[in-house]
Amino acid sequence: MLATQHRRLYSECFRAPTGYVFECAVGTTFTLDFEAFLFVPIALSSTTLADPDAVLHDPVWMLEAIHRVGDRLTVFCEDGRANAPAFRHGLLSLLEDSFVPVRARADFAIFHPKLWLIRFRNGADQSVLLRAVILSRNLSASRCWDTLVSLEGIPNPKQVVADSHDLASLVRALPELVCRGRLSDERKQQIEELASDAERTPFFAPEPFDTGTRASFVALGLDNQRIWNPGKGGRILGISPFLSDDALRWLAKLGPDRILVSREETLDSCDRAALADWRCFGLHDAAGTDAQVGESESVDRSCDVLHGLHAKALAVENGSRTAWWLGSANLTSPVKSGTNVEFLVRLEGRTRDVGIDKFLKSGFESLLRPYDIALSPTPTPPDQAQALVDQAQQLVVRSALQVECAESESGGWSLRLGGDLRLLEGTTVTLWPLTLPQGHAQRWTGNPVEFRGLTIETLTAFFVFRIEATMDGRTASATFTCKLPVTGFPSDRAGMVVRSVIRNRGDFLNYLRRLLADVGGTARDLAGGEPRRREGSVNGGRSEQTDAVLLEGVVRALRRSPERLRAIDRTIERLRSSNDDYATQKVLPPDLLEFWSIVRELIPARDDHERTGDPIATDAGGGA
Repeated sequence: MLATQHRRLYSECFRAPTGYVFECAVGTTFTLDFEAFLFVPIALSSTTLADPDAVLHDPVWMLEAIHRVGDRLTVFCEDGRANAPAFRHGLLSLLEDSFVPVRARADFAIFHPKLWLIRFRNGADQSVLLRAVILSRNLSASRCWDTLVSLEGIPNPKQVVADSHDLASLVRALPELVCRGRLSDERKQQIEELASDAERTPFFAPEPFDTGTRASFVALGLDNQRIWNPGKGGRILGISPFLSDDALRWLAKLGPDRILVSREETLDSCDRAALADWRCFGLHDAAGTDAQVGESESVDRSCDVLHGLHAKALAVENGSRTAWWLGSANLTSPVKSGTNVEFLVRLEGRTRDVGIDKFLKSGFESLLRPYDIALSPTPTPPDQAQALVDQAQQLVVRSALQVECAESESGGWSLRLGGDLRLLEGTTVTLWPLTLPQGHAQRWTGNPVEFRGLTIETLTAFFVFRIEATMDGRTASATFTCKLPVTGFPSDRAGMVVRSVIRNRGDFLNYLRRLLADVGGTARDLAGGEPRRREGSVNGGRSEQTDAVLLEGVVRALRRSPERLRAIDRTIERLRSSNDDYATQKVLPPDLLEFWSIVRELIPARDDHERTGDPIATDAGGGA
């Protein structure tokens, strides 16, 4: 748990325990990478996939994953902190409702927690298991040094657990922090049910902590009166990529023996008197050569490049006992004052098992090198051009921009963006829909901008903004994505996106095969090669044996996984909604539609199966 060789793959957080099935999940993040965002439904649905990354390049797999879990997955992200991805994936439009921009309640504060709360259900006895994953990393593809705590527990409907109160409070408060658009009633209900389960679930510490003791949680920034109290001890170890002088002075009062690990560039910017209370260390160059996108602690800063260290931890050693605080909180002023929305977990154990020396000797000490305060350079003055970009970014994020979608008389669709956005002197703002190349960018001059000749597949609520500023001979820029409110979307937008992926019977057979995978051997029986795409047969030219296997898969899914059949039914309806009868016939032959009309009558309604979830097979086992 505390050893550096125990590196974990992010995908393990989402893997269902043996015998359990995924039901719903909520995630929180400060910054968001869209490729990582697309990966989440893949990881939740692809239990037997050898290489989940390969799915990102397979739209049929992507469609299957989104259909299986998209309406039961909600991610809350600080408004304006999503990246501008290099790729343009039309399927992102099917996840727009799963992405929710939020803001902290306090002025000049940020929404900063990194949490996943996932509910699984036992396929045999229908019992619920909750998994809480508390991280120091955002929803990104970063390979920096981070921390991850995965805890599991079973809700007790008759007892409220005091140690889990703040976990429930954070989840329950999320709908109140939404700043653009609104959550559907269904998602609000999912979140409330997760919060209700969380407050009744004891989460016990993992080894080598005391497994008989409960983990406890602290949520900051939801109540202005709530201040973090880490407790005092004889020794203190702080690990944080970002620091502030007043927070270091505050934490120095917790104990006489203090060790601090941070980025050397962060230590360079701190007051030497504040650092004098600590023994300071940075990471060796070899431990942090993978520069990845990280985050800045200030609300006004854009994403910085983070070198190596992104973990956040505070260990308080008091004789034979040591407590660890792990999660999203940097050792900075907003955390000290409790204004940022942050989330931490407290784990406790014997010092001989989880103490500071034990942790350092487990391998982390070999990554460190002493930081000489006497050699620290004089802090450089702030970059005024970057500060101007940061101010302009906040104006964009907090502006009342809106988008109107309309069908053009000459064909195609248009997106017209307008609203009140005031530019700062010395800055320029260009913008474009996420689904289009940057070459389509238009400059904001205060008047509405319009993007014409769009296909339905390229209609989106996600817009990329690029801000540039020059001051005192220096130039700075920031590129980010915002989800904007849109009116006028065509009712068949989702169907057109689906039809852009499933273009013929071969594609549809491939989709069926993958959606019915894991349901009692179907995946193995249909794994042999791609179908030949021939007209006139349900199976696109494959043998009658393949038709029988598909029939068997449907029959098994009726009993074990009706949610998958509901997903297939939604896809068929979206394909049939096209006015292009010829194109529809190429994908959905009459014999298949006749067969499916019988299946549809047998699929239980969601309410009949609402507590079973989507029984995604878990033969591969695993668990955090």
